[in-house]
Amino acid sequence: MAASRPGASLGEVLAEIQAGYRDLGCPEEFENHHQGGLTGYRSREVLATPGEATRLQVGMALAWNPSLPGAKVEDTFLLGEGGLENLTFDPSWPMERVEGRLRPRVYEG
Repeated sequence: MAASRPGASLGEVLAEIQAGYRDLGCPEEFENHHQGGLTGYRSREVLATPGEATRLQVGMALAWNPSLPGAKVEDTFLLGEGGLENLTFDPSWPMERVEGRLRPRVYEG
């Protein structure tokens, strides 16, 4: 999420996502599902792929899809000057704070 900032390319954000999977000790999960990208009228207007050069700009909508066996999160965000606004936030879902941002809890713990 923190890598999704104006001026970053989709490929750069994807590299951070891939590093997150490695940090969790499950790098192979990165390959099991597309990780998201720009969204709009289609499910993904531009899919984040390694090296994708599309630069993020204020006003773009992003949908990221982190997943692990038995768990998947699909949120849609609007990129603003001050960062990401979660457009699909559900206050009734159990949440936890991750890097200062409320995120859906996908495990009991």
